[in-house]
Amino acid sequence: MTTNLFRCPHCGAQLTAMNGSYLCPARHTFDIARQGYVNLLTGRATQQHGDNKEMICARRDFLSAGYYDLLMERVADIAARYALPDCRILDAGCGECSYTDRIARRLQEAGITCQILGMDISREALAIGGKRNKQLALAVASLYHIPLANESIDLLFEIFAPHCGEEYHRVLCKGGKMVMVIPGTRHLFGLKAALYDTPYENEVADTALPGFQMVEQKSIRYTITLSNEKDLWNLFTMTPYFYRTSPKDKEKLRQSSPLDTEIAFEVLVYEKL
Repeated sequence: MTTNLFRCPHCGAQLTAMNGSYLCPARHTFDIARQGYVNLLTGRATQQHGDNKEMICARRDFLSAGYYDLLMERVADIAARYALPDCRILDAGCGECSYTDRIARRLQEAGITCQILGMDISREALAIGGKRNKQLALAVASLYHIPLANESIDLLFEIFAPHCGEEYHRVLCKGGKMVMVIPGTRHLFGLKAALYDTPYENEVADTALPGFQMVEQKSIRYTITLSNEKDLWNLFTMTPYFYRTSPKDKEKLRQSSPLDTEIAFEVLVYEKL
């Protein structure tokens, strides 16, 4: 019988892993999937939520090709710098766990033992994430109703995920760190220029967040060359542009390989006040 950090989404009591399921004292029971994740979504849990399998596989394959390795290494470096022995880490909106796995491996290399959790609303994503790293504790859950206790997390990662400020503040310990990655103004501008007649820069929201103070900010900017149609299409498919683009413009993109595009990330580290 193994106790863990997950809380019952119905009554809020602590869940315990036993015989292939999680259960709480009120006997609410949640089966652990063969890929290692548990579904803690309430209500319409059988329906498709979050990214579909096409988007998830495209993101997995694109990230595996190394185009975002500078960002992944930066995130892993931050984890190694702020993680203390036996700390508790949450990757909120972890997707197929590319970043979560990189964080876990870096901490293992550094000899830092931590409990690492990943949460995403997509079962398809966590099915892949669970196969990638069996040491991660993964749950299908809404970031707007995180099934964790108050102040139960020391270090939280939000990488291209929805910002759920009140919930992130609630689950973080006082003085805990939140690492946020958002796209910069020129992120994927070359891709948009190939798709649209009038490409636009991204809007970057105010980085001041209630209940947090920023302690670190780093901009990462470089240009990548997508030298084959497969990588170009994977990048396109993993973005929201895929669903906003007409069939005509999609076909135009297929003819654009090789393609150069700017990459721009803002990596922000906050401390909970």
